[in-house]
Amino acid sequence: MEEIFLDEIRLVAEEIYPRTFVRKKVEKILEKVDFLLDYYPEADENCVKAAAWLQFIVHPRFGYKGDRYHVACARKASSILKDMGVKSKDITKIADAIRAHRAKGVPYPERIEAKILFSANYMAGTEIKTLFGKVVEDMEEGWIKKKFILPEAGGRFEDDKIDRLKEKYLSDN
Repeated sequence: MEEIFLDEIRLVAEEIYPRTFVRKKVEKILEKVDFLLDYYPEADENCVKAAAWLQFIVHPRFGYKGDRYHVACARKASSILKDMGVKSKDITKIADAIRAHRAKGVPYPERIEAKILFSANYMAGTEIKTLFGKVVEDMEEGWIKKKFILPEAGGRFEDDKIDRLKEKYLSDN
């Protein structure tokens, strides 16, 4: 996708998202996208970044009342991109990534752009946490690698964070 569209997409998203949401959520995800793009140069960087900006364009936080917001969001993003004149192959990549960005109740992503967005969302949302009551570090080798597709997404904890996780969650056991 041409870079000129990325600026337009960012402006569209910033009209809808509060500045704090952009700073606390979208920019964190974009940071993780940049990290993963270094490992996957075959991915269309602008498509992944466009999907990162547009994945919340239809969201309960911003007034959406239906179920499966990610599906409605992919449709809305496709419409916005079509009106901008983005090529249909790029629209498909972006819409697929948006549709597959949730970890619950959707098929796992197949395109590299969708895998990167899926993994970046995971990375941005699970720092110093547990999943299903297990310390994330304990799950790095098994479940996360199967579930979140890109192995680089599991390597996001620095040693001091892992030590703090162990201390916090394993000291009481």
